Amino acid sequence: MLVTTIAATSWLLGCSVDLSATYQLGSSAQGGAANVPVVSSGTGSSSGHVSDHAWALEVAAPGDDWVAALASTAAGHVVMAGAASPLARIGEQQLNTAGGNDIVVADIGADGGVTWASTYGGAGDDAATAIATHVSGKMGITGRFEGVIGFAGSHGSYGHADVFITILSGIDGAPLRSLTFGSAGDDSGRAIVFTEGGDIVIAGQHAQDMAVLSTVVPAHGTGADAFVASFDADLSALNWVVPLTCTGSAEVYDMARAPDGRLVAVGSFTDSLSVAGKAVSATGAKDMFVVSLNAAGELLWLRSFGAGADDVATSVAIDRQGRTYVAATFEETVSFDDVAVTSKGYSDVAFIEFAALGSVLRAVPFGGSAYDRAGGLLAGDGTNCPNLTMHFSDSIEIDGRGYQSNGLDDVLILGIDEAGLVEWSHQDGGAGHDIGSAITYANGYIVLGGAVQDATVDYGVAVLGGKGGLDGLVTAIKVQ
Repeated sequence: MLVTTIAATSWLLGCSVDLSATYQLGSSAQGGAANVPVVSSGTGSSSGHVSDHAWALEVAAPGDDWVAALASTAAGHVVMAGAASPLARIGEQQLNTAGGNDIVVADIGADGGVTWASTYGGAGDDAATAIATHVSGKMGITGRFEGVIGFAGSHGSYGHADVFITILSGIDGAPLRSLTFGSAGDDSGRAIVFTEGGDIVIAGQHAQDMAVLSTVVPAHGTGADAFVASFDADLSALNWVVPLTCTGSAEVYDMARAPDGRLVAVGSFTDSLSVAGKAVSATGAKDMFVVSLNAAGELLWLRSFGAGADDVATSVAIDRQGRTYVAATFEETVSFDDVAVTSKGYSDVAFIEFAALGSVLRAVPFGGSAYDRAGGLLAGDGTNCPNLTMHFSDSIEIDGRGYQSNGLDDVLILGIDEAGLVEWSHQDGGAGHDIGSAITYANGYIVLGGAVQDATVDYGVAVLGGKGGLDGLVTAIKVQ
C-alpha cells in the first residue's frame, strides 16, 4: 500500500512526514512572472464541457520513480524534476543512472515529446524536489543528495543528506553552476524561485547546525528546523538567510514569489515555531504555517492554523494581482480566522486565500468520508480561476456533484471561482494509488505531474504505470 511503501522513502518525495497524512512530492515555480491562468469549465461541470488528455508519458522502471515538480518555459514547453531509479526510461528515452535513485530533469515539448532529459547522482539516493524557470531561459532545481554528486564539479555531502542548488541551461539541461551545503544530519531543499534579476531563493530544512557558505544557521529543536535563503545569480554569495526555528520539528513544502518580490512559504511544525522574533504555537500534534517575507528577507507576517490532529499546508501560489492562495490537508475542525472548516472524513482539503497582510479572505473545504489530501496549486490571473489538485479515496461530493474513485486513490483537479465554487473539474485514476502533486500551464494545456502506484492508468492517449512500485507521470489536459 502507499502508506507503507512511501512512508519508508518519504524523504525522497520531498516530504519527510508519513504520507498517510499528506501526499506531497515537491513544488514548482516560474521566476520573473506569476503562474499563468487555466481555462474554466470542464469534465463534470454544469457547463457540459469536457477535458481530454493531449499526451501522457511516464518515468518508469522496476524501482520507484516520480515527478516531483513542474514549471513552464517561455517557449511553451514543460520542464519536470524528480527522481529515477536504475533502468528508468522517460517516454522512449533511456536514462543513465548511477545509484539507487538519481535526480532527473527533462524538457517536454508541446506535443509531449522529450526534447532532452538529464540525470545527476552518485552511489546514494538523490532526488530533485522543486524546479523553477527564469525569463532568460535558465532553470534552477533544488533537493537533496547523499555522498558524492556531480553537477558543475563534484560535491560531497557533510552528513547523511545535503541540500543542492543547481542552475541548468534551458537549451540542453547542462549544469551551469551549483552549490551544496548541509549539516551532519539529514537536510533538503524543498522549494525554489527566481527573482526578475536572476537571484535565487530557496526554502528547505536542516537537522543540525548548518553552514551556508560562510554563514552558520543553528539548529534549535529536537527535529528539523526550516530556512529561507537568497543567493546571487552565480550562487557565489548569500544575500540573506532567515531561520524558521522550531522547538519541535518544522518542514517547508512550498514557496511562491509575488510580483512585488514578496515571498510566501508554507509547511508544518510541532510545538512552537519562531521567525525573526515572532512565535506561534501548535494547538495539535502538527499545525500548518504560512510565513511571508519581503524581498530583503524581512518578516511581514507569520500565521499558524490547526486543531488537535495533523494539519499541513502543502502548496502556495500567488497570482499577478498579488493574491495568495494556499492548499492544505486538515483533520477535524480548523478555524481560519472567522471561517471554520470541518472535515467530513479522516482528512479533507482546504483552499485558503490570504490578503497581503496575512488575514484570511476565504477558506473552502473539499472532501468525503475517507482520506483526502491536497496536492499542487496553480494561481489564476484575476480573470481565470485558480486550480487545485487533490487526491481522494472512496467517494466525495463537491457542489452537488459526486465523484467515485476508480481505485484506492484518484486525482482530482478543481478550478475554483471567486465564490469558492468549482467551475470545472477533471478526474484521473486507476485501480491503485494515483498522486497528482504538481500542476502548471503550458501551450494551452493544464499539465499534471505526479506518480502512479500499484496499477496502470488509462489516459486515453497512453496507458501508464505498472512498471514498478512508483511510476512517474506527466500528462497534458485540454479543457474545451
